This record gives sequence, structure tokens and C-alpha cells, in this order.
Amino acid sequence: MPVTQLLYTSKAQPNLAKSELDAILVSAQRNNAKIGVTGFLLFDGVNFVQLLEGAERDVQQIYHRIRSDDRHSNVEALLQENKPHRSLSNWAMAYSHIDAEGPREFGGSMNGSDAQELIALLKQNPTPMRLIISDFLSDVFSRRN
Repeated sequence: MPVTQLLYTSKAQPNLAKSELDAILVSAQRNNAKIGVTGFLLFDGVNFVQLLEGAERDVQQIYHRIRSDDRHSNVEALLQENKPHRSLSNWAMAYSHIDAEGPREFGGSMNGSDAQELIALLKQNPTPMRLIISDFLSDVFSRRN
């Protein structure tokens, strides 16, 4: 079954509490699993990059809620496309807090060497979405060094 993939970025509101971030993740994982939306969320402490994939109507409803959520600003869709199948079929909402200094407690982490490995992998088979994600990761880690 074809799916819609939507990749967007946004800025977290200043001083977003860890408890609020945890609540976003728990809610996204629970709600996305119920309606069959998969994806991932990357967060560098300031910026979010999220990929949503599923039925077009469901993806658009989630994106509309995110645009209306005052915990986000500068919400911008970078890419939307239809694909013949899912890329992330097992991820109701995978999460990584990208941090050059080490792991975070909730959901996972990505350090500088992990990011460099992922960037290299993404660039082996470049698509617009892969290049956007690799550019985001490169930017995050260049600011931290």
C-alpha cells in the first residue's frame, strides 16, 4: 500500500522541559501506533527534524496538530512524497536526542561518531530526504565542535 512521507523541521520553544519532551514522545508513540503512522524524531536541544509516514490523511492531520502546537515554532515542511512502501515500518516514533556530549535518558542518543557513520550511510544512496537529514546532522555536529 502506498504511503505518504512528510519530513519537517521546527524549533522547540526556549526552555522546553524534559518532561514536556517525554510527554510529546509518549503521546506520539501511542497515537501513531493506533493509526499506523511510523517515523522518527531527531532533536538537537533546539531543533526538531521529524519524518512521518502513513496514510496521507493521517500524516496531514498529525502535521496540522504539530503546526498548531505552541511548543514548536518555525514549522516547515521540507519534503512530502508518496512512496510504494514504508521505510520505517517498525518505528511508531523512533527518537534520538543528538548530543555531542553523550547519551540522554529517554529514547536513545546519537553522539558525534554515530552521526558521522549515519551521514556516510545516507550519502551512499542519496535521495532528497537522505541529503536533508545528513545536512541537518552535519550542521548540528559542526556547531558543537
